[in-house]
Amino acid sequence: MIKHHHDDPIKPKRVVILGAAGFVARSLARHLSAEGIDFLALGSTQLDLLVPESVEKLSGLLHAEDSLVFISALTPDKGKDIRTFMKNLAM
Repeated sequence: MIKHHHDDPIKPKRVVILGAAGFVARSLARHLSAEGIDFLALGSTQLDLLVPESVEKLSGLLHAEDSLVFISALTPDKGKDIRTFMKNLAM
């Protein structure tokens, strides 16, 4: 269950979106922009979550006050097999 730590909604200082190329992430980015909320949208060209080095790179990009939204996934057009599934789990 999600537990909110603030009685009143507060705007995040910055939102980091992983999976920026997808339609959900693009929609979220438009919403954040309209609300005046700073965001950093990262796609696989900026941060390949399938390589171990991405952990250190992401760590260097995140700030303590960031909110992280993970929307990254390999979609069915990339494959519907166990290898694609395992890559999604690895992310």
